[in-house]
Amino acid sequence: MYHFESVLRRIEVGKTLYVLLFYSNLHDSIYTFSLKHPHTGSRSDYNSDIFTKNRNHSKKLYSPTLNMSWGDRVHLFLRKDEWFEDASIFSLLESIPASSVKKIPLQHHLKVQSAIKAANPFS
Repeated sequence: MYHFESVLRRIEVGKTLYVLLFYSNLHDSIYTFSLKHPHTGSRSDYNSDIFTKNRNHSKKLYSPTLNMSWGDRVHLFLRKDEWFEDASIFSLLESIPASSVKKIPLQHHLKVQSAIKAANPFS
């Protein structure tokens, strides 16, 4: 990830992903979804009722694929020194956080749909 320098933040994100993928009852669903839906980076991968990869689709929000949004990047590692500075970091690895999976509220979906209608009043 770009500008992901905080060791604490990297550990938190890693542990959260671990819980979502391997500790929760979501594992089978996530695995099945990943087999059926190739990852393109577009929001339409997982919410095709609202988003589309097609720029000309007037009734949905355009969400381009990653390769349409970003070119290939060369990653230059700015920090070449050792990230490990202190043994206290090991205590961060001892606990696994409770899953914080949250569903997107219906109100959010309704606001997005209203925005689509406002952007396309004659469709």
